[in-house]
Amino acid sequence: METKVLNVSKAILISYILSAIALVVLAFIMYKSGLTKSQVEIGVKVIYFISAFIAGLVIALKEKRRRLFWGMAMGAAYMAIIMIISLIVNKGNMENMVSMLVNMAICIVGGGVGALILAVKK
Repeated sequence: METKVLNVSKAILISYILSAIALVVLAFIMYKSGLTKSQVEIGVKVIYFISAFIAGLVIALKEKRRRLFWGMAMGAAYMAIIMIISLIVNKGNMENMVSMLVNMAICIVGGGVGALILAVKK
């Protein structure tokens, strides 16, 4: 049980480190080129997908069984943490629930794809 918790923690930590780096790069690009709001939103969604993909890949390397489940769980956990932080920062105000659900789906699919790629390769 302890190894599963450690594996999940590592996968989530790696995905958040990757997210932080990618968001800084996106902010720099936005500053230099003046991206529109919709372009930034697309960039953030791509970052969500890639981060969840990496989390799914990392957990699939560690878990030998039920890789798809673990990959999708990593995507859901990744977005759930973001949603919780957003709720705290916005004092419980969730204005755009549809967007949050779309982002959750993107992360779940990203994590699942990351895990599947490794499962198919083996």
